[in-house]
Amino acid sequence: PFEDLNRKKISEFVQRNVEKLPDNQRDAVRLFYLEERKLHEVAAMMDAPLNTTKSWVRRGLENLKSRHADGTLSEYL
Repeated sequence: PFEDLNRKKISEFVQRNVEKLPDNQRDAVRLFYLEERKLHEVAAMMDAPLNTTKSWVRRGLENLKSRHADGTLSEYL
């Protein structure tokens, strides 16, 4: 389905670019997208509040999106 394709494209992009993120964003994005953990699991693993974890994931994706010069990932984020 489209949703699986969407998540796969994001995961592939994240794998190639995640190392460029600040530590908290990198770890949160990696756990959520690459290891497919639930947000509450990521928060527990990172010993952080759920809303903080959500912010790290969101900011990490925003940073990745802004680094994607040709904008082809924009339609997926």
